[in-house]
Amino acid sequence: MHIDLPAPLTALIDGGIEFIYSFEPSVAPTVVLVPGFVDSYVHQLADAIGFDVETLEYTLGLFLCYPLGIIMQALPYGRMRHIFSFLGGAFLLQFTLRIQWIHQLITSLAAYAMFALLPRKVSKIAVPVFVMVYMTLGHLHRQVRPGKQRFLSILAFVC
Repeated sequence: MHIDLPAPLTALIDGGIEFIYSFEPSVAPTVVLVPGFVDSYVHQLADAIGFDVETLEYTLGLFLCYPLGIIMQALPYGRMRHIFSFLGGAFLLQFTLRIQWIHQLITSLAAYAMFALLPRKVSKIAVPVFVMVYMTLGHLHRQVRPGKQRFLSILAFVC
C-alpha cells in the first residue's frame, strides 16, 4: 500500500533527515575500536562465502559474544570486569553497527539525563515517549528513504 504524504510534511521529514545526515562526518571518526585490518578480512570473507558485509558482521558479532562471555565469567568482580564489559560491549556495537552505534549512545545518554534531571512523575512518561519518537523517526526514515538506510536503519534495534 502506498500513501502519499502532503508536500509540507514530506519537506519537513526530508529536512530533518538531511539535518541528521549532516552529522555523519562528525560521527564517523567515533568508530575507533575496530582495527582497519578487520574490515579487509570481513570484506574478503563476505566475498568468499557470498554474504553481504553487514549480515556477516552481525553474524560474527553474535558468535563473538560466546567467547567474550566466557572470558567475562572468568574475570573477578570489580573494576577489571567493568572495564572489560564496557570495552567489549562498545567493540561489539562498533563492529556490528559501525557508525550507527551512536544511536545507542544517544538514547542511553538522553534517558539517563532525563532520569537525572526530571522529576520522577515526569521522567517515567518522558523517557518512553522520547524512545518511541526516536524509533518512529527511524521508521519514517526507512519508509521515506529506503535506499539510504545505512546511518539510521536500525533504530528499532538499538532502542
